[in-house]
Amino acid sequence: MNFQEYIDNQFVIDLKTIERKIGSKEEDAIYIDNYCYYFRIEHASHLHLELESINQEHRAYFFLAIFIYSIIDISLFSYFGAYYFRYKRLVKYPRFNWTGFEGEAYYSTIISLWDSVQQQELLSENELKGLLPEYKTTLKEKLIYYFDEKIMEVSSANFLRCLINDQDLLLEDKNEDNYFYILCMAIRDLA
Repeated sequence: MNFQEYIDNQFVIDLKTIERKIGSKEEDAIYIDNYCYYFRIEHASHLHLELESINQEHRAYFFLAIFIYSIIDISLFSYFGAYYFRYKRLVKYPRFNWTGFEGEAYYSTIISLWDSVQQQELLSENELKGLLPEYKTTLKEKLIYYFDEKIMEVSSANFLRCLINDQDLLLEDKNEDNYFYILCMAIRDLA
């Protein structure tokens, strides 16, 4: 199964698997409330336990799918808010938020998730870099599908331009070994 097949067919199944597995215990790294997934900073070390039900072969794809849908969700809400609910009706995936800050943070959600993935070695750097071609192709296809075919008022070119110029994604630390940085730099390759 390639990433495009995974994101179109298996991702929702894996989300439902997690929904069945996780609860609302205080020590859970993930919990669900109102169809929103929350990743708890204070319990991020438990993340690997809650993802055990996802086939090992699919976990890298699972993390990339979360990244793609999170980055689209957050950026669409920020830059093209008038079309946000049309997108949500199309996608029907939950939002991914992070708790443990003053309120909920946007990009901190996926930055912290990827920091946990990296720190817990749930995905190797070589594995991530090996998936970049599939990731870029799939991201581009999703942008074309959502913004050139479904929500044409936005256009994939405008959306990509906003992603590339987003101050939160410009990453001041520029740590080339950081997984989040690697994925953001790959977005720039699409321009």
